[in-house]
Amino acid sequence: MVRISSTRETELVYYGDKEYKWYPKIRDEYIGMNTSDTFVDTVNICNLYLKAILGDYDGDQVGVKGVFTEEANKELIKHLTTNKSNFIDIGGINNRLSTNEAIQCLYNLTLSLPGTELKII
Repeated sequence: MVRISSTRETELVYYGDKEYKWYPKIRDEYIGMNTSDTFVDTVNICNLYLKAILGDYDGDQVGVKGVFTEEANKELIKHLTTNKSNFIDIGGINNRLSTNEAIQCLYNLTLSLPGTELKII
């Protein structure tokens, strides 16, 4: 499911009987203020999708079209769960792969910073 993240801070909002878990936190007092650091201008893509979109870790830019309506989200869910092209490439190879994540995870787990000491408790 796609969740549009437009602001750094969100809040739970109820409108009638509808719950909005990640409603953008925007206040009237923000009007006329510099709020450029309040909004998100990056995309967080699951690392497993990088091979499928020929992505890497060097800071490339991407274009994204947001899915806003309930009908579009239903269509997207149907495509993501039933369409084989979402999981395999034209050669029949899985295009959802974990490659460098395990190496990075092991590095982070074993990294010992100066002035720190690993202890078994």
